[in-house]
Amino acid sequence: MYLTETTASDLLAFLGSFPKGSELVLSFSQDGERTGASRRLEELVASVGEPLQYRVSGDDLTAKLRQVGFRDVHLVTPEEIATRYLRDRSDGLRPPRRTTLARAWI
Repeated sequence: MYLTETTASDLLAFLGSFPKGSELVLSFSQDGERTGASRRLEELVASVGEPLQYRVSGDDLTAKLRQVGFRDVHLVTPEEIATRYLRDRSDGLRPPRRTTLARAWI
């Protein structure tokens, strides 16, 4: 999300050339409508020198990853994050509202 689309595509192509069995886990920013909270977050990260530059749909990211050599791609849903990592927490931490994590294997 902090890279330009061209740089992100080049990086994914490079990572897709890694040996079979390699795994990639990444966070990404979904394209689409932004809420007031997401706009404020974008402004905040931009103010500290990390502007969000690239947003992609889960389907487009999956297609890009497969195109560069990743055979299996899994978009980790907020529900999976809640079940796997947050279920036993008592501090009220909640998963993201949108899918923002991906795992892919070569």
